Amino acid sequence: MNSLWGAGQMMFNKVLIVADQGIDIHNYENILKSIMNNVNPESDLHFSMGPLDILDHSSTKYAYGSKLGIDATSKFDDEKSNNKSQNIPEKLTINCNSLIKKYPQIKSINTDFESVQIIVIAVEKENHDKLVELAKSLSESDDFNSINYCFFVDTEVDIFDLNMISWIILGNIDPKRDTIQLNQNDRFHVFIDGTRKSFTKDRFERDWPNILISNIETINAIDKKWLQLGLGEFIQSPTEKYRKLHKAGGAKIVE
Repeated sequence: MNSLWGAGQMMFNKVLIVADQGIDIHNYENILKSIMNNVNPESDLHFSMGPLDILDHSSTKYAYGSKLGIDATSKFDDEKSNNKSQNIPEKLTINCNSLIKKYPQIKSINTDFESVQIIVIAVEKENHDKLVELAKSLSESDDFNSINYCFFVDTEVDIFDLNMISWIILGNIDPKRDTIQLNQNDRFHVFIDGTRKSFTKDRFERDWPNILISNIETINAIDKKWLQLGLGEFIQSPTEKYRKLHKAGGAKIVE
């Protein structure tokens, strides 16, 4: 990982996942399976610091921040751990309705993954400290005995769209700053704050960019010209899917 981060423009990479040879690294679901099957959250997440792309909006400092390396390779026997974090239960025990009722800031939950170790939660974030308190409370809950990884996103995010979740979370985090690691009853929990950041909620002092979408006139014009442009099979504009993420007020979000 460190060699790659020191190789030319690879130094701008923020999250690096290392998988076994033969894994289709272009398939999100395959990568997710490798992480769930091979990663011990207590020992296989490696944080570093260094330069970032100047277009990375989520780092606390311009063009500099933290990096996360994930060792998703198969482990040798002497690398394996006997702690509960690597004991994968057969079925999910979490009660989503109960959690939503207990914690008003939780608006929706996605547990629809092949691995029961991961959960995505859409939250109405009051501030960073409150989110940390929520993470600690969840880690102490019996419902979270089977959970290793919990991702927080804003309520506008479609938590059942893996592509959107991946894009939003990877774009919105400074890995070291936004990772909350908790050990509860020998179960290691990793919470990732993939929400947008602001000064009022996070003391984040840089501008946060707005989501760009096309207006209806542009969409209609492209739809009419599609066959003439030779772009292949018609693809629906992604604007409608991302419209909820767009905030009024221009190119940056002010909160």
